[in-house]
Amino acid sequence: MKMKRLSLSLLSLFASFSIVDASAAANYDVRFRLNTSGTYQSLQFNVSYSGANGDFVGTGSSVTCTANSSLSVMGAFNDVGTTLTQGFVSTSGISGAVQVANCTFNGPSAPSPSAFVVTTTDWLSDGGSGTPNVSVSSVVLIP
Repeated sequence: MKMKRLSLSLLSLFASFSIVDASAAANYDVRFRLNTSGTYQSLQFNVSYSGANGDFVGTGSSVTCTANSSLSVMGAFNDVGTTLTQGFVSTSGISGAVQVANCTFNGPSAPSPSAFVVTTTDWLSDGGSGTPNVSVSSVVLIP
């Protein structure tokens, strides 16, 4: 009788380890793109992600984001609540269209790029460049 009880206990233990949680979160690379042609010395925008299921990795100024290393820019990032603010300054200019940054997002599934609402809040251009349009160009699973 004790052997049977032990076998059932081991079986239930192995069964619990073999169950895969389908809602387990993963990390995704969210890529931000300046879509407007023109040259900008500075660019700042807010990203509302209340429609995305998850959060950016890190909080405040410790959010996991990087500026495009091929651009000569100084980037600053700040994540508060469900708004991520990104700001860039360049002495040589940011010429669009170009990917400006990427950030790590954690969620149970890949969010749609449309779940991120990007609003340009400030910029300085060489003139005639117009209001910069920034969007999420892609969301890619980080292996």
